[in-house]
Amino acid sequence: MLQHILNRLFWVIVVFSIPYWAFGEGFTESAALGTRNRYRANQGIIVPSEEIDADRYIASFDYQYPDPETEGVGVYLYNRFTRMTDQGQEGILQIGLQGQTRPFAELPPLNLVFVIDTSNSMAEADKIAWIQEALESFVNKIRDFDSLGLIGFNDTPQVLFSSTLMNSLQKRQGFRDAVQTLVPQGGTKLEPGLELASKEALVNYQKDGVNLVLLLTDGTELSARLAKAQAHSGDIGISLIWYNRNDLDLHVVNPLGEELYYDKKKDSTGGILDVDRNVTGETTKPVENVFWYRGTPGQYRVYVQNYDYHESARTPIPFEVRIKNGKEYLDFEGTVSGSGSGSNTEVCTFEFSDTGTPLYQPLKTYREQGIALSTLGVGGDFDEEFLRLLAEQGRGSSRSLDNRELMRETFDTDKKFERIAIPAAQDMELALAFMPGIAILGAWGYPHQIENNRIMYQVPTLFQGDYKTLVVHYRIPPQVSGNELASFQVHAQDQVGRPFEKTLHVSPSDPADAHTDRMVRYSEAMVQFAEALKDIGDRYYTAEDEPSRLQTALQRARETGIELAKVKKELQDSDAFTQELALLTRYYALLIEKLSSDQRGLAVETLSRMSAENTTSRMSSEAEPVSRMSTER
Repeated sequence: MLQHILNRLFWVIVVFSIPYWAFGEGFTESAALGTRNRYRANQGIIVPSEEIDADRYIASFDYQYPDPETEGVGVYLYNRFTRMTDQGQEGILQIGLQGQTRPFAELPPLNLVFVIDTSNSMAEADKIAWIQEALESFVNKIRDFDSLGLIGFNDTPQVLFSSTLMNSLQKRQGFRDAVQTLVPQGGTKLEPGLELASKEALVNYQKDGVNLVLLLTDGTELSARLAKAQAHSGDIGISLIWYNRNDLDLHVVNPLGEELYYDKKKDSTGGILDVDRNVTGETTKPVENVFWYRGTPGQYRVYVQNYDYHESARTPIPFEVRIKNGKEYLDFEGTVSGSGSGSNTEVCTFEFSDTGTPLYQPLKTYREQGIALSTLGVGGDFDEEFLRLLAEQGRGSSRSLDNRELMRETFDTDKKFERIAIPAAQDMELALAFMPGIAILGAWGYPHQIENNRIMYQVPTLFQGDYKTLVVHYRIPPQVSGNELASFQVHAQDQVGRPFEKTLHVSPSDPADAHTDRMVRYSEAMVQFAEALKDIGDRYYTAEDEPSRLQTALQRARETGIELAKVKKELQDSDAFTQELALLTRYYALLIEKLSSDQRGLAVETLSRMSAENTTSRMSSEAEPVSRMSTER
């Protein structure tokens, strides 16, 4: 019966029912987010709204900006007026940044150290073999003046191939042989692996070259359990794991003195205990999780208690706790003895901050020594945000490689490899200044600060062949006029530290050609898509008291899919939005499965009728512009 309903449903939404696994990931800095969320959707998980980073979804669309011929970075501005309201003329300004692409043979000398996670979890889906195949192929393209090193890490790190200048066939074969010694076993201790990698990277340091550590991992045991439990995250996240059926409990006291634990799962400041395991001793891989979407300033106290034993042995119980404090991650290990309140074991007390403190001490060393760190998440159960923050603070790039083919392509294809390894520009300071009186209604595409009519961006690194897209929604009040709309300034350094800058201007009288119109309609549609995912996640997880929440989320998924398909058709671009439409299709199926039988039947009848009406309206309004983006949730 359910399959029959789903078949009818997919006929209703045939305009965007595309198997999401059929498409590769666009390689931008934000690629990790889209890949991982599709992976999670395929596991039956609708991503919570707080994990939807609209900026990075906007950036994940490849607008095919021109490759600059004589400069490290190309800058392109596209302005389109959208609608006129009583408050003035609204418009969208899209800014494209494109890193120059150079052939592999023309790249500066490479000093690369691979740090490979060899913990037990890397045996799942044969992920170690993905890496082995990719690296064995990659060594064939390495030049005589490039250096390679290889480190494996689980509970302890080990140098498997010392950093070596690859100027002979014998050395290349030695690297291949070392790659074949990678065997999954043990746990995951990342910090020692990074420390050892920084030392290896100094062995063949290239003053005028690229010095890069490449971390490949499927995450820790803790991140895998959190992903499978569909745990939430936010400004503050406190997670506990242990390794038997006993019933440990996570207790957190907030700055107001309120305590979150199994008997009080929500507090007055927004804290929630959303995962509580082993109440009945149901698993040997338990996890508990407490989070705040928005942290309250002040002091938090964390302790662990053994509520009761479910196993016959009443020995001390080892545990691990990870604390996400803003952008800082703290790891703790401990043991609990006894049970009840007498077993209370203090973990730590911390002050909430969001200051961007380095995640690990090795990253400070990396920056001081001129070494970059890029992170590659393997599979889909890793902490994507953690790997992204590591890469950002390591002046590198973050990617998600969720299948064997994508892993191979990353190291076989020059352009894809350059996008994780070779800078086109560094320390970029960008400033978009509108004329006085012009209102900024919304901005997407990259983290920023808005002060009055000015938006500032700081981009640590733009890699070769990579691109960034900035989208701004603005309004010109009736009383404001002039010959200039905005100016955009770029200050940066090239890959060897030479400064460069440029300034571009936007005039209200600039002609709105067909190319500009197409560009802005793509970016506008991507904003709609990202905001829709937030809304669906909100409905699914945080509107539990609303009887129609699933139907509302279902309707939002359908409407967004139809709108994207409409833009796709009007732009006559068969490749546009394939990944986005596929994710919405998967969401659609997941939401339908959650409805009761009566609700499913009603949803099918209603959506079939609306689909017919929508088809008729589309036939008579092919030239209508895409719906305007909203600045409100």
